[in-house]
Amino acid sequence: MDRADQEQAFMAGMFSMLGILFGTPVAELIQPLQLSDTLVSAVLRHEGDLGQLLQLMELTMQRDAPGVATLLSGLQLTPAQFTLASVQACQWMLDIAREVQG
Repeated sequence: MDRADQEQAFMAGMFSMLGILFGTPVAELIQPLQLSDTLVSAVLRHEGDLGQLLQLMELTMQRDAPGVATLLSGLQLTPAQFTLASVQACQWMLDIAREVQG
């Protein structure tokens, strides 16, 4: 993924957690925001590559190994590629946090 795609993936992850944070359905929270159709469909319906990646992360957090294996296969990713991408995403997030802290 290029930098723009990485940022979209990060935003999808952030928006997907808003419902838990505020105790309100995500659809209600993001409705007034001017988000791209791609981002909205990924967050609300797990559509497109971004939505599948979001669903993959959710299944990983739920420890749903069969679901993870199915999605990895559909995305044509090996477990090693997914693990590397996950580690890189965490590193990217830590780099952003360090930049913000100065």
